[in-house]
Amino acid sequence: MSTDNTIALQAAVVTMLLAKRPQLATLPIDWTLKTNGSIYVDLAICAPTSCVPAIASELAKAMRGAALEVSGPLRFSDGRPYRSHQVRGKHAGVRVDFDGLEYLDGGDES
Repeated sequence: MSTDNTIALQAAVVTMLLAKRPQLATLPIDWTLKTNGSIYVDLAICAPTSCVPAIASELAKAMRGAALEVSGPLRFSDGRPYRSHQVRGKHAGVRVDFDGLEYLDGGDES
């Protein structure tokens, strides 16, 4: 598949996911169309990590059958608590991945 066709397919998948779950359009998401044909979903820069659970949930619902994994509370080496949210799946044959950290101390990444 040519690069132009790959980008068009990836863009169509993003559009379909947004159409299926309009809430995704209101969340602070950066969509990255990867050169390998996959899509990486990331929390937008400077967005609060409290948005991570909603992004993971809405994305998993949009991609019925996607794997959603949420870790129990974990701690960084400095003791700061967090939870990891991961979504893995395919939509229209395109791989879509999300990895997000939710800080549990109410603080942001700073």
